[in-house]
Amino acid sequence: MKTRIIHPQLWLDTDFAQCSVDSQLLCLFLVSNPYLGLSRYTRISDRQISFHTSLTGKKLQSAKQELSKIGWFYFEGEWIYHNHSIAYVDYEGRDRVLDSKNEEISKVPEEIKDVFNGLITGFKPVLNTKPETINQKQGECEGKPDEATPDYALKVLEQWNRVYGTSFTSPRSIRSNLSYWLTEYNLDQILEAVERIQYHKFWRDKMNPSTLLRRKNPQGEAVDYIGIMLNETKIPQRIEMSWEITKPISAPEVIPDEVVQRNLEKIREVKKNLGRLSL
Repeated sequence: MKTRIIHPQLWLDTDFAQCSVDSQLLCLFLVSNPYLGLSRYTRISDRQISFHTSLTGKKLQSAKQELSKIGWFYFEGEWIYHNHSIAYVDYEGRDRVLDSKNEEISKVPEEIKDVFNGLITGFKPVLNTKPETINQKQGECEGKPDEATPDYALKVLEQWNRVYGTSFTSPRSIRSNLSYWLTEYNLDQILEAVERIQYHKFWRDKMNPSTLLRRKNPQGEAVDYIGIMLNETKIPQRIEMSWEITKPISAPEVIPDEVVQRNLEKIREVKKNLGRLSL
């Protein structure tokens, strides 16, 4: 069982104070129960919630509605999404932790992610009923970003692995957030942001694909790390030096023997004169 951190500011929050006792009890259970994982997604049935909290029937449904109304938790079937900053539920860490977290997120059904994504952004998920139109020359989809996101997600991971020597292989874990950012940036800009991370003083050794595409930080504040990389980080310019030889290099001039002999005789004569002066 993992340790859970709950922020004391919870008790000073106006929204929480206005919630019913049942909603407050459900809230505390949802941020401290033994079914939590490494991500913001939790799967737990009403029966399990009722067993631990004694909230049943209308009381449980009313408590869920209150927590959804203040935007802290969203519910869909047995799935729960943590959209709050009252507790530390979105783990970050070394590669092993991130791999486990991404694997956990990949097991969440895509339709569940789409529903939660719609609740968070205020936009309902669009169900594409039209067949894809394929550009035979380029082999790309000519539709909305969501339709091509799986291929785009794979390209983002390929770029990441190429630049940083990693081996990320699960594009499904970043698909949902990538769909959103493709409405703000094109694929080339996102790939450029991936490359620029290595030059950012703070994020160069802390970023991973999930963090780059994150829409909220652990405190629940909206973030745009792609924009930060594109606007605050510059790729150092490479200095290219070229050498140009304008005059051919010739071999050293050979001095004739008779010239060398005359110079030696002059040197001997100078030495003799210097010897006379010293006497």
